Amino acid sequence: MERRAQQPGDAQQPGKDGGGDSPPPPQPFSEVTCRSSGKVRQFAAGTMARYTLHAINRKLEPRAPPALHVEAIRDGEEPVSFGPSAALADYGRGWRLQTVTAQDVPGIHHAPHAER
Repeated sequence: MERRAQQPGDAQQPGKDGGGDSPPPPQPFSEVTCRSSGKVRQFAAGTMARYTLHAINRKLEPRAPPALHVEAIRDGEEPVSFGPSAALADYGRGWRLQTVTAQDVPGIHHAPHAER
């Protein structure tokens, strides 16, 4: 009897119900929607947020507001903000990545006025 080497697609990973249904593999890239231009840009898996902002901002029109940070959003959920050294991540169904500009968050760079 001859044994053959197991191929990557041969093994079935059990799902929650014990069947062979496993979630699809993660995409090898992340998509980020630029709020200034409306364009969707693709970045390799593991790309850092700092580089994402650099790449997006350098392609903007001269008067378009620059991206300040990247966040993951989903209806009914609090956004997840990515710091500069955070790698982009896919949080699953319904979550999407987008940039945030100063126009999206009015007053973000202004100290509140004290009332007298």
